[in-house]
Amino acid sequence: MATVYCPRCSAPAAEAAARCPVCGAADPGRWRAAVVGSLLVATVLAAAAVGLFALVLSHFWERWEAKFAALPDDHALHGCAWDVAFVAGVGLFGVTWVVAAARLCRACRPGRLRAPARR
Repeated sequence: MATVYCPRCSAPAAEAAARCPVCGAADPGRWRAAVVGSLLVATVLAAAAVGLFALVLSHFWERWEAKFAALPDDHALHGCAWDVAFVAGVGLFGVTWVVAAARLCRACRPGRLRAPARR
């Protein structure tokens, strides 16, 4: 495990340590802060993707509703334009959030943000 320096007392501590062994400061490696920040940014990105989906769908809403109204009466999706749009938006949010959170958590690890050691 990598060694980091506590931001409060500058003592060396393990990157994954919950507390600094000298001063007791929480999360000296800043791993939890990076994860929480990544999840927050992933949520904002997913919300933006759903907002863009809603904007695009609002421009084509009449055609979208007409496609569902044109289905046969015994079809399960007849007249379900709102339901399908809602499920598609929730699915888009979920997929976007999972992909963005996974990539951001991997990219924003505190160990990756440090400058490489000089020899």
